[in-house]
Amino acid sequence: MTKKKPTILTKLTSLALLTTIIFVILKLTETITWHWLWVVSPILIALILNLVVSLIKEIIEDFRK
Repeated sequence: MTKKKPTILTKLTSLALLTTIIFVILKLTETITWHWLWVVSPILIALILNLVVSLIKEIIEDFRK
């Protein structure tokens, strides 16, 4: 088996997940009073970025054919 090197998007998603977990804990303990949209925004940003990069990759692959 070959090991795949983690991509920048994989690292970004992991960081977003960790950040979101921290924000949720802070929100539930009432340490921060942010709206829930801001608490989950790291995941939303990572998801949107992943979608954009995937679309760009598909467009480039179709263009090369």
